[in-house]
Amino acid sequence: MESKPRQYRVVEARGWATLLMKARPLSLAPSVAFTHYEQDCRVELRMRGLDASSKLIKASERRREEGEKERRNKNKENEPM
Repeated sequence: MESKPRQYRVVEARGWATLLMKARPLSLAPSVAFTHYEQDCRVELRMRGLDASSKLIKASERRREEGEKERRNKNKENEPM
């Protein structure tokens, strides 16, 4: 019995669209489809396997956390003593 592919809606997706087009592993190629809507800037990911999607989501979360750490460090450097 074939299950329906999981769907993910990602907001602020310009980075995701670029990531998927430039660095998409060949193993994900048949199971990943995305559409880019210029107006609301969303990417809709359709994935058949949870492994592929969880790796992409974890990578996105890691990048977000690293960005937040960099912003905090810059704020600390810019604070007057």
